[in-house]
Amino acid sequence: LAWLLVTGLAYGATIRGILAEVPLPRAETWLATFAFPAVFVNVGHGQNGFLTAALLGGSLSLLDRRPALAGLMIGLMAYKPQFGVLIPIALLAGQRWTTITAAAATVAALGLATTALIGVDIWPAFLASTRFTQQVVLEQGALGWEKAQSIFAAARLWGLGVPVAYGLQFGLAAALAASLVWLWRSAADYDLKAAALACACLLATPYVLDYDLVALAVGIAFFVR
Repeated sequence: LAWLLVTGLAYGATIRGILAEVPLPRAETWLATFAFPAVFVNVGHGQNGFLTAALLGGSLSLLDRRPALAGLMIGLMAYKPQFGVLIPIALLAGQRWTTITAAAATVAALGLATTALIGVDIWPAFLASTRFTQQVVLEQGALGWEKAQSIFAAARLWGLGVPVAYGLQFGLAAALAASLVWLWRSAADYDLKAAALACACLLATPYVLDYDLVALAVGIAFFVR
């Protein structure tokens, strides 16, 4: 309960901050933020969707005003590395060098701190758990295909083989990467760039579960703004 309360308030404050300049009543804004269906899925599981959304939304909100702090928040998202694949591509396309440096330094610091506190054995264990997740949870669908929200899972649900499912996933990720490079190099409104990146982070990975879709609220909020 404490975890959901703290991370939930961070999520709510993040969405409210994105929409601060939108002429919407405060009560309705909070209601829409917490009536978002993925919120209930995340609460039911006691999961980390609120934290992911808060870090992603906070970093995109601060990118122009506080680029170093935005990089710090992106670096903290390393606990969900599958959602960060396209973020460096967008930042490079937008030439956000300060944010890139801060994010890389944060990831490096977290890695060093983890090694110092727990020991080097944590990394082989991490790689072993990654292989298990890929082979059993992802490819064999141990959690149930209906729980995963990727094109990979949809292809497996429809009876397609693992190589075909990966091909579809990589094709989608490549299309997203190319689209983000074009968009972030363009003169388009920043809110559209942020909305596209938030959505692309969820679409690009084969391993995205239903409670992770709380982060989709970030894309919706930027699009509304």
